[in-house]
Amino acid sequence: MGLKERIIQLEEGNWQVSNELQRKKTETICEVVERAANIIPNVWPIQNFIATNPLKDLESLRFDHAFTYASTYYDSLRPLDSLTREVNIALIKWCQTYLAQGQATIPMPCADENFYKAWCGIARFDRRLHHNSIQARNWLATLPETADQAIEFVLDKLNISIADQEEYLRQQLVELPGWAGFAKWSESSDQYKISLLDFLAVRLSILWSLKEVDYLNPPKSNQFLKRPRDSMFIQKLKDCEDQYLQALLGKFKNRSLREPLALQTKAQFIFCIDVRSEPIRREIESIGGYETFGAAGFFGLPIAVKPYGSDAFLTACPAIVKPQYKVQEKIIGTNRTKHHLLFQMRRKLKEVYQIMKYSFVSPFTLVETLGLWCGIRMVVNLVTPYLLKKIHRCYQRQFEAVKHPNLDTVDYPIHARTDHAETFLCSIGLSKHFSKHIFVCGHTSQTENNPYAAALKCGACSGNGGGTNAQTIVAILNDKTVREELKSRGINIPQDTRFIACEHNTTTDQFTYFLEQDEKTLELQTIIEHLEQACSENRIKRLKQLGVKTTAKTSMRKASLRGQKWSETRPEWGLAKNGSFIIGPRKLTVGIDLMGRSFLHSYDWDQDPTDKILEAILMGPMVVAEWINMQYFFSTLDPLAFGSGSKVTHNVVGKIGVMQGNGSDLMFGLPLQSVHVNDHTPYHELQRLITIIYSPPSKISRILEKQQVLRKLFLNQWVRLVAIDPETTQSYELNERGGWDKVLLD
Repeated sequence: MGLKERIIQLEEGNWQVSNELQRKKTETICEVVERAANIIPNVWPIQNFIATNPLKDLESLRFDHAFTYASTYYDSLRPLDSLTREVNIALIKWCQTYLAQGQATIPMPCADENFYKAWCGIARFDRRLHHNSIQARNWLATLPETADQAIEFVLDKLNISIADQEEYLRQQLVELPGWAGFAKWSESSDQYKISLLDFLAVRLSILWSLKEVDYLNPPKSNQFLKRPRDSMFIQKLKDCEDQYLQALLGKFKNRSLREPLALQTKAQFIFCIDVRSEPIRREIESIGGYETFGAAGFFGLPIAVKPYGSDAFLTACPAIVKPQYKVQEKIIGTNRTKHHLLFQMRRKLKEVYQIMKYSFVSPFTLVETLGLWCGIRMVVNLVTPYLLKKIHRCYQRQFEAVKHPNLDTVDYPIHARTDHAETFLCSIGLSKHFSKHIFVCGHTSQTENNPYAAALKCGACSGNGGGTNAQTIVAILNDKTVREELKSRGINIPQDTRFIACEHNTTTDQFTYFLEQDEKTLELQTIIEHLEQACSENRIKRLKQLGVKTTAKTSMRKASLRGQKWSETRPEWGLAKNGSFIIGPRKLTVGIDLMGRSFLHSYDWDQDPTDKILEAILMGPMVVAEWINMQYFFSTLDPLAFGSGSKVTHNVVGKIGVMQGNGSDLMFGLPLQSVHVNDHTPYHELQRLITIIYSPPSKISRILEKQQVLRKLFLNQWVRLVAIDPETTQSYELNERGGWDKVLLD
């Protein structure tokens, strides 16, 4: 019996054991655990926070069925019995200890072993697990050799039948879905040696040990099943979505897209599709003479980046893309030697500080030596953070240098660079009519004392800033050899066309331009001034959404303060209120206020005869947008069960995540402050992503026939899909059977 049938049985109140039992007898415990984990999300380390759908493994179900199913397990208000509470406390402590990389001065013994093996070696010394009980100590001293053996042993001792094992293990996982989700993610990573098998083996071993010291009997396999959420919720959700869709399509009504925009472009701008880019694009275009495009913020480059001075490579592409090439930053300019020496000196001082901070004796002398300075700095930061920023900026000027991706020493063949350049330009419909200046704009964010800083940066760059990706694609597009190869493929970039890399700070609405001083011509300076003017207008409107009254003169200061204050829980709204993903030419949406709620990906269906460009957009950026939408959705729906609670009580655990207080589940999803105005008032509007494509419906249907991932998302209504036929301008919505229904506007 499949999971979908079980959901239907749940809704009908009919739970029956099927003929599946015979098949289950032949399954390994690994296979049972894998199926049991379908309710658990992948939880990435906080430093590379990746937005994801917490119910991703249930996308083979209809959205309403999956929602009902998940509601039977996730409930932040569900009371815990004494045994479960004690098991959770013990397991959290051991997970913290094993995974405290970068924080713990003394690592856990046998930390080079996998989690279960390392725990087995010292579990018997934990008095809280045996309370001096002889039976419990004997159990902890003679644990099974492997994790799967331990799970099978405990399931047998607890008399859990083969038919109930999957459900029982699922309930054990959902007791701590954050820690379990991190273990699930770790199975695909080489960084941590913890798996779901290890996690469950330790949990069940602790449970059996506490059972030996006369704690309450473990719950039956169906004890935690609860009533689903309000059955009217899905209908209310659809009504809200219909209202939003009607208003959105109404803005496109009677727009003539057959004629090209009459536009003499002074410059062109290529932004990330991020919803925060839509308002700034509109402000730039309103000045006149500028054209903007939208593309995924990694700009089609499957790369990992090593920042200058760093020892590690950072993934700079979406989680669904595997990096193929490694790019390192270098310093360019006339003062390279000076900057290199200063940078190395600063790095050495930082290393010495870290050594002194984490050693046994030196922290006492470190406090005596630097305590006064740190105290003054803390007071200044609390009282006048803007002054501290000015001081810090003066200090940074001594180390300022233009950093640039070094492609000369990278095994990145010229044909691969040309392929990526061609795909990038064709995907946004920019294969002709090039301006003299074309800005490629990555984006980042500015925030202090915020474990969730990566959530505000570029999701397409795996939670990193997109500046290096912009510099890399610009270096490729400005390369003469690449341009000659592109010319042979039908893309003729004029000799005087110059691509310029920059990075948009979404907290302060400032742009950083990766240029040498002598590169700034008068013409270029005028364009930059216009861009700064657009930033000022957008900054005032964005601060108003945050409840901050400001003027053009004070907006920069107030926006900077939000990114500088240690105590600021909401430096910006991020991607809150995202609601739609629009794929089409800019002339479909130009001049329309989309209220910062739309991902905008440029696309010209006339330039895509093979459907490959649209297929790539749907399989890449659209899937990532669905992850973002679902994370905001569930984090708003229940900030404790699916989010990470309030930032005020966050406690950082190693380099992997946050807990509430000194001991809780590893929190996943977004903090309360990212989606709520206050404890009771949501800011983000609950709705599924609506994807609107300016293309013939038949073109989209051909792609759906090939891609099962897209069929799951669209036919199961995780994402609603609307096509605008270019020939008739009639809108059609995909139904659950794969057909197209006319959308009638009110």
